[in-house]
This record gives sequence, C-alpha cells and structure tokens, in this order.
Amino acid sequence: MAALFRYFPKKERLIVAVAVSSLEKNVEHFKRIANGKGSFYERLEQVLDFLMGDHTEQISKSAKFREAFESYASFAKNPFDGIEDYIEIQKVIA
Repeated sequence: MAALFRYFPKKERLIVAVAVSSLEKNVEHFKRIANGKGSFYERLEQVLDFLMGDHTEQISKSAKFREAFESYASFAKNPFDGIEDYIEIQKVIA
C-alpha cells in the first residue's frame, strides 16, 4: 500500500491514471482503423464493429467509469494533477 501512495500521493492522481489507462486500451485499435485502407464509411463500420463486438460489457463498464470520472472532475475546485494526460489521450482518440 505504501508503494501505491508513493506513486499516487493524492487519490485524484490515481483516479486520473485509471481513466487514462481505460482510454489507452483502445487507442492502438482505433489508430489501426484510422490508418487502414478503405473508405471513410468502411473504417467507420470497423469502429462500430469494434464497439459492438464481443467486449461490449468491458467497453460499457469503461464508459460508465469515465462518465463518473468526468462528472467527479468537473466538480473539483482545482484541476486534478495529471488531467492533461487524460485530455491528451482523448485528443488522440478523437
């Protein structure tokens, strides 16, 4: 437990790290689709197939976590330490 608090002295930093990790899990897949061959519509279909695939329960849980995280972060008096990492990974996905 002490090692955990050495890397994440504030609970908000730990929550941001989990949120970033949640998004990072899908980045490479989205990059492969974006850089792949095919029309825009074919690549969009690939994204939708990915989102509707066998791992929909995992994606749903991840989306619920991120929704709760963003809601929690929006009420914070000060921006969370490391929130820039979360914003950057969102930009990569977008």
